[in-house]
Amino acid sequence: MLPEYLSTNFETPDICHAGHIHYDGYGLVPYCRSNDIPLTVMGRGKILNSFYELSQISRRKIRETLNYADGIFCVSESLARIANSITETPKATVLPNGANPARYPTDNEATIRRELGIERDTTLIMFCGGYTERKGINEICEALDDIHNDDVAFVFVGHYGDLRTNLIAELKDSHHEDYRVLWEVPPLGLRRWFAAADIFMLPSHAEGRPNTIYESMASETAVVASAVSGIPEQVVDGETGLLIPKKDSDALATALNSLITNPKERERMGTNGKERLVSKGWTWEAHGQRLANLHESIIADGQLPMSEVLD
Repeated sequence: MLPEYLSTNFETPDICHAGHIHYDGYGLVPYCRSNDIPLTVMGRGKILNSFYELSQISRRKIRETLNYADGIFCVSESLARIANSITETPKATVLPNGANPARYPTDNEATIRRELGIERDTTLIMFCGGYTERKGINEICEALDDIHNDDVAFVFVGHYGDLRTNLIAELKDSHHEDYRVLWEVPPLGLRRWFAAADIFMLPSHAEGRPNTIYESMASETAVVASAVSGIPEQVVDGETGLLIPKKDSDALATALNSLITNPKERERMGTNGKERLVSKGWTWEAHGQRLANLHESIIADGQLPMSEVLD
């Protein structure tokens, strides 16, 4: 149906780009093949990290898509290596996402915290992601009673996942009293929370390079996160945040407590994080320019330049 719809409603493009491998990329393969059009696909964490756990049919469709594609653009080096291990010929490169620091109102932090009801001396710990096992909600629940509660507040932001009610129940049973568990916060409101936060935590089991860590870096917020997948490519342990083993609630509590009791250290890490984001060019403007350059190269040469393929 997709090839017929495209042929009927659009002029034939010079190149097709799929935001995901499956279903987007797989659905475009017949159209690109019949019209001899180059295809590129974005390689993201959920599909590639779990590739060998998927059904045989899903793996076949993903492998077919990756082998047909002229370029696989992955958000992290770890994902690019997985993609290259699946394809007959390596063709994956890194196309980082990012965040634009100017969009995060850190200069108005004091005002924002007052408006949000967060006291000046309170340490605000933020989580943003799905209320799921994969994002580490169970580890957060297990760690709660070991995390200092003196002048500490939590804000949780998510828009999917079935563990939200579990989290609320655990928070009610814990020694913490200052917490908010939010749902579907608009982008402007989300950036205000990032600007207000002192620590961002993400004890995920698997990731690509999480956009929320880029957002933390843009808002000068220290990060505590699992050392999985592409996260160590973003977070420099001890410099921009603290990396912990996955599925380790004790390590999560220890890392958070070390930053709760050391405001200068978390401020240093937040400053370093923003500097790293800017120096690496991890912004949406850089993302868009790199995407355009890669597409122009494929259109001109018929393939992704070997210099761009991750070793």
